[in-house]
Amino acid sequence: MAKSPLHFDEPIDIGADTGTDTGTDTGSDTRSKHSYKAKQRDLAAIVVYNTGFQKCSPRYQWGPGRRDHYLIHYVISGKGTYTFDGKTYTASAGQAFLAIPNTDISYVADAEDPWHYCWIGFNGMDAGMILERTAFKSSPVIDVDFGDKIVFMIRQLWEIRGEDLTSRLRMTGAVYSFLSLFVIRDGAIPTEDRYFEQAVDLIRRNYFSYTLTIDDIAGSLGITRSYLYTIFKKSCGMSPKDYLTGFRIQQAKSLLAHSRLNIASISYSVGYEDNLYFSKIFKKMTGTTPTQYRSENS
Repeated sequence: MAKSPLHFDEPIDIGADTGTDTGTDTGSDTRSKHSYKAKQRDLAAIVVYNTGFQKCSPRYQWGPGRRDHYLIHYVISGKGTYTFDGKTYTASAGQAFLAIPNTDISYVADAEDPWHYCWIGFNGMDAGMILERTAFKSSPVIDVDFGDKIVFMIRQLWEIRGEDLTSRLRMTGAVYSFLSLFVIRDGAIPTEDRYFEQAVDLIRRNYFSYTLTIDDIAGSLGITRSYLYTIFKKSCGMSPKDYLTGFRIQQAKSLLAHSRLNIASISYSVGYEDNLYFSKIFKKMTGTTPTQYRSENS
């Protein structure tokens, strides 16, 4: 069935909110809000949670509340205020504002010139690392000079939205492209950030090798294991070992949901030689066994 194009003057059924956000919408914008919310959210290292456009009525408000994912709004026209972790900012056309998981936020449309914005919500292991490479590292509200590209990409996401595997993979690729707009070019990236990016790339390309160690990763970069640990804790809040384990389990979840490989084969495929140890780690990370996860998600 063909997906409907995005028309701002037509209502759309936005369905139930399947996230765990804690906040409320205040206003009468049902006919001018166009929103897609994904039901399956564990496919890749970064996943689209929701996307859409909204022309807000005067004083339309979301929150106070918290999101369970990252959320970037781009203001197409108009203005409003954004409160992030207790501090209030003014945001207007040509600016973007970021919400991060489990942080108190609210945003309110101006009474005289209410904003029209678009947004994309996402999460995953790569999300925080990518955002550390953007101007959002310094402020939750930033100026952008590529607004037309943002609007174009969010329209693309709207067109390819869907719950089937093909649509979800296409949305994952699209959100990486979207975030690349915000990333600061390499010449301005501090050395530690480059080491972190290179280490993550090594993990993504070699996670399936059960001989891969943190010492191997540090050695490949020409730095000590302790320095690599410091870089990871600073960049993503976890150790290199925890990041590697999390990435392997993320890949295992995808294989359990979308392949017919048995548990032992999946264990080998994501870097665990001992499938019993793999099952133990999987349950520790997810709260369920691989077999239970497969039965609930395949």
